[in-house]
Amino acid sequence: MHRITILDNFIDAKDAEILISEMNNPSEINPYPDYYSKRYGGTALPYNKNVMNILVKYGKKSNDIHKSLNGFAKPIHVFKGFGSH
Repeated sequence: MHRITILDNFIDAKDAEILISEMNNPSEINPYPDYYSKRYGGTALPYNKNVMNILVKYGKKSNDIHKSLNGFAKPIHVFKGFGSH
């Protein structure tokens, strides 16, 4: 059984604006780590501190919500975030 949960306004408007701005005009562009070269798919988000901080923030937020909704006691880990343009 699949349980889909929709959370309105999961991403704060300010954070969404930052991500959109970073996609359109990156504040800085750093090379992706070597391990990314073996992964399929891509992201519209540049690899920089502003983007990574927001991805980590929402990775932790989604983990906490997922644990709460599904009763998980052990840690959950997010390994990659994507941005679509």
